[in-house]
Amino acid sequence: MLTHASRLEHEEKYLLPAARSQTALGLLRRGLREDSDYPRGRIHSVYFDTPDWKHLEEKSAGNRHKTKLRVRWYGQIGSSRPSGGCFVEVKVRLGSARSKLRLSAAPEAAILAGAPLQDPVFGDLKALLGELGIPASGTLRPVFEVVYDRYRFVDPINLDRISLDTKILISRTNTLVCHGRTGVPLNNAVVEVKGPGGRLPRILERDRRLNLRRSSFSKYEACYMAAINNAQCT
Repeated sequence: MLTHASRLEHEEKYLLPAARSQTALGLLRRGLREDSDYPRGRIHSVYFDTPDWKHLEEKSAGNRHKTKLRVRWYGQIGSSRPSGGCFVEVKVRLGSARSKLRLSAAPEAAILAGAPLQDPVFGDLKALLGELGIPASGTLRPVFEVVYDRYRFVDPINLDRISLDTKILISRTNTLVCHGRTGVPLNNAVVEVKGPGGRLPRILERDRRLNLRRSSFSKYEACYMAAINNAQCT
C-alpha cells in the first residue's frame, strides 16, 4: 500500500562541522519548537543501486535529475533496536525540488536489522521498487546501510520543517558488492530545510560559530566517498 506520496517541495541543505552539531542543536531547541509527532530518532537507510552505480553517478556527475532508492526504518537515539515496520522509498530530486514515494514493506524492521545485506530478504524488496516505477528493479542490489541521528523542528516564522542530522555513518555493507570502513562518522553534520521558505532559521544564520554553508550534500554520496571509494567494489 502506498503510504506516502509527497508533492514536489523545496529543500535546501547546509553543512556544518560535526563538532558543532551540539551547539546547533541547542540553538534549535531554544529558538524553534520540536516536531510534535517525531521530534527525534535514529534513521536506518539501506541504499540500492545498479552494478554500474547508476544512481550514485547521477549525483557525482551533477545531474539535475537524481533518483535515490532505499529501504528505511526507525529506532531510538542511543539504541540499535528498531521499532515498527519498514518502508521502501524512491526519492526524486530536480534541482532543489524533491518528491518522495513510499510503500510500506512486509518484513519487520527487526528482521532487516538482523539480516546481512546480501540476504534474500532484501532482494525480495526490489519488487516494491518496481511498483514505484523503477524500471531497472531487476538489476538493483542493496549496497550499504547509512545510519544517523535526526532531530526535527518547525520554524514558526517561515513555516519550514527543519532537521539536524548527526553521527552519519555506514554501519554495514553488502559484502558481495563492496567492502569499506564501517562505524566511522562523517566529519560533517547537516541541516535540512523543507518548505515554502527554504532558508535557515535566523537563530542559526546569525551564529558564526557553526560555519554553516549551503551544499548539495548527499548522505549516500558522502558515505560512499568516505568509506567505500578506495575499496574494491563489484
